[in-house]
Amino acid sequence: MQNDSDLHADVVRELAEALDAIASVYTCHAGAILFRQGQAADGVLVMRQGKVRLSALAHDHDPRLPYRTVGPGYVLGLPALFSGQPYSLTAEAEEECVCGFVDRERALELVHKRLDLCFQAADLLAREIRSLREWQATHLG
Repeated sequence: MQNDSDLHADVVRELAEALDAIASVYTCHAGAILFRQGQAADGVLVMRQGKVRLSALAHDHDPRLPYRTVGPGYVLGLPALFSGQPYSLTAEAEEECVCGFVDRERALELVHKRLDLCFQAADLLAREIRSLREWQATHLG
């Protein structure tokens, strides 16, 4: 069975590669917060190496509920990129990670130029919505 991160990577492989080609690369240590739920979204991250834990705040804002762990090929922050809203999850490095960062303006410019990437992103976002709804039904009942 394919895990969520692999499925994500397959769906957006071309998008991830195109974003990664224009990304600034950085390394973060285990435990580093890449972004926090509610923080203004300034761009997207393309996972190159390592694992990141995505979590959501409970209604009382404590504790964080684990949502998913993702790895190489995963694009973090796509919902916030397209909505212009703050990040909807918190992303924390579980181990040392290497990521490519693309600021919001450059990422949007890229997908405006390539319609095929827009459709990949739409497909991914639809899958993310379905996955999140399933997760909510199970964890938040």
